[in-house]
Amino acid sequence: MQVKMLKSNNDLIPKEGESTSRPWMWPIDYDGLFFSIHEKFGAVYFLGNPVVFLINLVAIAAFLMLQVTNKYHKVRFGKGCIPSGVVTTTSWYLVGYLLHYIPFFMMARVLYFHHFYSAFIFNTMVTAGVVDMIGWVFGERTRDVISAVILAVVAVSFYIYSPLSYGIPVNEDRQTYGYIKSLKWYDSWQY
Repeated sequence: MQVKMLKSNNDLIPKEGESTSRPWMWPIDYDGLFFSIHEKFGAVYFLGNPVVFLINLVAIAAFLMLQVTNKYHKVRFGKGCIPSGVVTTTSWYLVGYLLHYIPFFMMARVLYFHHFYSAFIFNTMVTAGVVDMIGWVFGERTRDVISAVILAVVAVSFYIYSPLSYGIPVNEDRQTYGYIKSLKWYDSWQY
């Protein structure tokens, strides 16, 4: 039964004119997907928040650098600067991210942007773990400042990208095509 399901899943192909994506596009929010198009209410472009995607990518790189810093402290001072529980938990979040993301590179079937969202949740947990690790290395004050900055940036980016990525109707002062067009980071964003 499992083999039959895997075979039929791999046989899925896109319909004519349908937009698909590849796994390498997902973490950088390279291409979205029209989620719905309605004559009266306009279109909802399924994009995600590109600022959050960028923060999550930076967090993975920061995690690797913090791991090196922690190993250095273990060798130099006999004890790591980050508690092993924090490192282990964040490492498991990264493993969860990779287990939910890497298999899509091996799939021949049609793939869409929404396939990334289970991995995205783990990536966001890695970000939270990294912020905690930063607190252990640089102090609680630094961790609190970084947390506040991330929350502020995410809140502002939510407001800015809400017409596209969350389907929130635009109000009169943001309804111009120029505003929507100015939000583009990549030419591949098709709105």
